[in-house]
Amino acid sequence: KLGWTFVFLGADIDSYATGGSLGYARGSTRSHAATAAGYASAWSDVSHAMSAQRFRRSARGYTDAKRLAASKSYFSAAESAKKSKHA
Repeated sequence: KLGWTFVFLGADIDSYATGGSLGYARGSTRSHAATAAGYASAWSDVSHAMSAQRFRRSARGYTDAKRLAASKSYFSAAESAKKSKHA
Protein backbone atom coordinates (compact mmCIF):
# COMPACT_ATOMS: atom_id res chain seq x y z
CA LYS A 1 0.00 0.00 0.00
CA LEU A 2 2.80 2.42 0.87
CA GLY A 3 5.24 1.08 -1.72
CA TRP A 4 7.13 -1.18 0.66
CA THR A 5 8.64 -4.40 -0.59
CA PHE A 6 9.58 -7.26 1.71
CA VAL A 7 11.93 -10.08 0.80
CA PHE A 8 12.61 -13.42 2.44
CA LEU A 9 16.23 -14.63 2.67
CA GLY A 10 16.89 -18.08 4.05
CA ALA A 11 20.13 -19.88 4.81
CA ASP A 12 20.22 -23.66 4.50
CA ILE A 13 16.43 -24.06 4.61
CA ASP A 14 13.75 -24.46 1.97
CA SER A 15 13.35 -20.70 1.67
CA TYR A 16 10.62 -20.91 -0.95
CA ALA A 17 8.40 -23.18 1.16
CA THR A 18 9.10 -21.28 4.37
CA GLY A 19 8.75 -17.85 2.79
CA GLY A 20 5.61 -18.92 0.96
CA SER A 21 4.04 -20.17 4.19
CA LEU A 22 4.64 -16.70 5.66
CA GLY A 23 3.09 -14.96 2.66
CA TYR A 24 6.24 -13.97 0.74
CA ALA A 25 6.02 -14.06 -3.04
CA ARG A 26 8.26 -16.61 -4.74
CA GLY A 27 9.85 -13.83 -6.81
CA SER A 28 10.84 -12.00 -3.62
CA THR A 29 12.52 -14.99 -1.98
CA ARG A 30 16.14 -16.10 -2.05
CA SER A 31 17.93 -19.10 -0.61
CA HIS A 32 21.64 -19.15 0.15
CA ALA A 33 24.29 -21.16 1.93
CA ALA A 34 25.05 -20.35 5.58
CA THR A 35 28.61 -19.37 4.74
CA ALA A 36 30.39 -16.05 4.39
CA ALA A 37 30.23 -16.41 0.61
CA GLY A 38 26.54 -17.33 0.75
CA TYR A 39 25.65 -14.29 2.83
CA ALA A 40 27.72 -12.03 0.59
CA SER A 41 25.96 -13.43 -2.47
CA ALA A 42 22.51 -12.99 -0.90
CA TRP A 43 23.12 -9.35 0.03
CA SER A 44 24.64 -8.72 -3.39
CA ASP A 45 21.41 -10.02 -4.92
CA VAL A 46 19.38 -7.69 -2.67
CA SER A 47 21.58 -4.74 -3.63
CA HIS A 48 21.32 -5.43 -7.38
CA ALA A 49 17.56 -5.93 -7.13
CA MET A 50 17.14 -2.66 -5.22
CA SER A 51 19.13 -0.80 -7.89
CA ALA A 52 16.96 -2.34 -10.61
CA GLN A 53 13.78 -1.46 -8.68
CA ARG A 54 14.90 2.15 -8.23
CA PHE A 55 15.68 2.43 -11.92
CA ARG A 56 12.28 1.05 -12.94
CA ARG A 57 10.42 3.18 -10.40
CA SER A 58 12.07 6.35 -11.67
CA ALA A 59 10.55 5.85 -15.13
CA ARG A 60 7.93 8.30 -16.26
CA GLY A 61 4.45 6.83 -15.94
CA TYR A 62 5.37 4.26 -13.27
CA THR A 63 2.09 3.58 -11.50
CA ASP A 64 1.05 2.18 -8.15
CA ALA A 65 -0.25 -0.89 -10.00
CA LYS A 66 3.19 -1.45 -11.52
CA ARG A 67 4.79 -0.94 -8.10
CA LEU A 68 2.50 -3.56 -6.56
CA ALA A 69 3.24 -6.03 -9.36
CA ALA A 70 6.99 -5.43 -9.04
CA SER A 71 6.89 -6.10 -5.30
CA LYS A 72 5.88 -9.69 -6.06
CA SER A 73 8.94 -10.26 -8.25
CA TYR A 74 11.60 -8.23 -6.47
CA PHE A 75 14.57 -10.13 -7.86
CA SER A 76 13.31 -10.43 -11.47
CA ALA A 77 14.65 -7.14 -12.83
CA ALA A 78 18.11 -7.78 -11.41
CA GLU A 79 18.13 -11.31 -12.88
CA SER A 80 17.14 -9.95 -16.29
CA ALA A 81 19.90 -7.35 -16.12
CA LYS A 82 22.46 -10.04 -15.17
CA LYS A 83 21.37 -12.30 -18.03
CA SER A 84 21.53 -9.54 -20.64
CA LYS A 85 24.92 -8.43 -19.30
CA HIS A 86 26.35 -11.95 -19.73
CA ALA A 87 24.65 -12.69 -23.06
